[in-house]
Amino acid sequence: NQRINIKELQDKKRLLIADEMGLGKSASVILAKETLDVKNALVVAPSNVISVWQNFLSDKVDGEGKPIGYFRAGHAPRVLTVEDPQMLTSANLSDYDYILLSHERLNDAHMNSLKDLDIGMLIVDEMHKLKNLREGVRAGHLVDLAARMEGEDKYVALLSGTPIPNKVEDIAIALKLLYPERFEDVDDTLLVRSIINGKIVDLRSLLLPRMQAKTLSESLEMPELTEVTRFVDLQGLERDAYEELLNDDDLLPTQKLQILRQFLLNPGLVDPTPGIEGSKIEALKDVLSDEFASNIKVIVFVNDFTNGDRKSVV
Repeated sequence: NQRINIKELQDKKRLLIADEMGLGKSASVILAKETLDVKNALVVAPSNVISVWQNFLSDKVDGEGKPIGYFRAGHAPRVLTVEDPQMLTSANLSDYDYILLSHERLNDAHMNSLKDLDIGMLIVDEMHKLKNLREGVRAGHLVDLAARMEGEDKYVALLSGTPIPNKVEDIAIALKLLYPERFEDVDDTLLVRSIINGKIVDLRSLLLPRMQAKTLSESLEMPELTEVTRFVDLQGLERDAYEELLNDDDLLPTQKLQILRQFLLNPGLVDPTPGIEGSKIEALKDVLSDEFASNIKVIVFVNDFTNGDRKSVV
């Protein structure tokens, strides 16, 4: 998988890597940067995965000596994690192999400091989160960054496990990033409107040549998929808290739904119900106990909540 992605990026210079999780999208671009002898790379990623990239770009090992990073001992690259705009102006950026910048720092202050940086490779992790081309400041700055990536020794790698957007117009930023020669001078609002109105009818033929979207089943020998839905009833204090929430007239229905989602995931996330262990957690313990009787590894995907914003975690 990595070899295919490296060759595609080498040949096409701009590539959307949309392989399923577990196939090594991050490893592909790190290997590409090293294989193609690119002098430096700017990695733009959500703030909650910057630490993941720091681990990838290291020679760390865990307590059992198993590699955490992708590099051998003593061969880790030089990495700068940007915390404020001053770091970009005070540091000698040519001293670093990788510069890590969070999505949240795609603002005017940081862009002013980045404008003179000669980047060899632009890596955008979770690109689907930067989709609001018409009104999104971050998306606009990303397009500006990518516009400077022209030349034989310049590469743009977009990473996304969910490349198909909820709205067709959200594909506009991918077109801008993958095909600047065709869409760079097209007004953002006009481009979005053209997609909505069906004036750009060859979206599939545009995306596919510059996209890799390999599945686990294509790449690995996977067991047959079995799906089981388990129903869990609220118990004791959970049910009481649920009834209180329904009867709270100070909350809007949408607020109740948001709190209810948090509460059902983990009652401890809701202020009035600390210390209650959720029925879903108890049910999960039972499932894990059964699975570990015959399997050595189980991956659990959940929805976690931080300050009301949902994020996927493992």
